[in-house]
Amino acid sequence: MSEKTENTSTDNQATGTGEAPQSQQKQEPGPVPYERFAEVNNRAKNAETELAKLQNAQKQQRDRELADQNKFKELYEQREQELNAERAKSLRLEVAARKGIPTDLIDRLRGSTAEELEQDADTLLSFINTKTETPRGPGVPPKTKDGKAPALNIETMSPEEIRQNKHKLWNQ
Repeated sequence: MSEKTENTSTDNQATGTGEAPQSQQKQEPGPVPYERFAEVNNRAKNAETELAKLQNAQKQQRDRELADQNKFKELYEQREQELNAERAKSLRLEVAARKGIPTDLIDRLRGSTAEELEQDADTLLSFINTKTETPRGPGVPPKTKDGKAPALNIETMSPEEIRQNKHKLWNQ
């Protein structure tokens, strides 16, 4: 009987049309040689290392891009502030020129619009002493320290009289 079983199994293998015995289908694969295992394991480790390097490079690139964007954003904000400061300065200069405010007082004007600056300029002008002395005509002698007219008139004196009275003239 064993001969028949052996013949059928060889016949099935030779023709290739028969089914394989059930014991061969359920059989688990044999042990993997260590060299093959080490090779596959090294490939996996190398692939993981390469993946980590690529991910790190991508992260660094994104960080650089974000840093560049932040630098540009900061630079934009800085330039915007400088532009606004220059516009405000120009507006203060215009208002001060229209209102006749001295250049030393331009920085004291406060406001963000032309109307606010003009109101502040009007307020500032009210505090500035705008009284000026009326110009005297030529030939009117200047007042002395006491506020009186000079006792000695230099226009009618000769050079010798001026030299003799120089101490009196200095005290006038």
